[in-house]
Amino acid sequence: MTLPRHDPLLRKKRVRTNPEFKPRIRRRPFSSLEEQLRRLQATDRSTTAEQAEIMAQKDAIVQSMQQRIATLEQELQDAEDELESRDSQMERAQMMADLMENMRGPDQDGDGAGGGGAGGGGGTPHPLFSKIRNGRVDEVESNLRDGTFPQDARDQFGNTMLIVACQNNRKRIAKMALRYGVNPNATNLQGKTALHYCREYGYDDLGDYLLSKGAHDMRY
Repeated sequence: MTLPRHDPLLRKKRVRTNPEFKPRIRRRPFSSLEEQLRRLQATDRSTTAEQAEIMAQKDAIVQSMQQRIATLEQELQDAEDELESRDSQMERAQMMADLMENMRGPDQDGDGAGGGGAGGGGGTPHPLFSKIRNGRVDEVESNLRDGTFPQDARDQFGNTMLIVACQNNRKRIAKMALRYGVNPNATNLQGKTALHYCREYGYDDLGDYLLSKGAHDMRY
């Protein structure tokens, strides 16, 4: 029986009988390898381009944020300068008011000629009360710490440092006075407490703070 040439059995037989037979190995053409290499290089270039674009976007975002931060810092500095200028103007105005108040002496109510929150002023009050009215927090705390001003001192109208602070809506000094043990319910010669002045002048936030620290909400 003759086997067809394409029969696999014939191929196996030929391999066994012919020791010099070597199966052919299919090799990919060189052009195909070059094409694959070009594709890989193109993919690398595309990936590199995408990475460069992403980095450029990141740099643009960072630069935009830095510019915005610089703008905000400048705006903040301008606001601080303006606030400092206003504080300086208010301080000068308060000093003039204190001077006029001292020249005219106490009024009939015993609140001082300044009225309306100027508080504690005719005659010759202790210098610390002027510092309290002008909001000089560091100087007030320094005087309390070194003992040059007792925390229970009163002016000629019987106002404590807490009352004077509340007459002028100086919340930081009011907190300081309470830390140094000033009685929140102490009254002046008119029988008014610090809380009375907070309610009278509309300093509700400061009044609520005094209530949280034990002040009595006495109506009169």
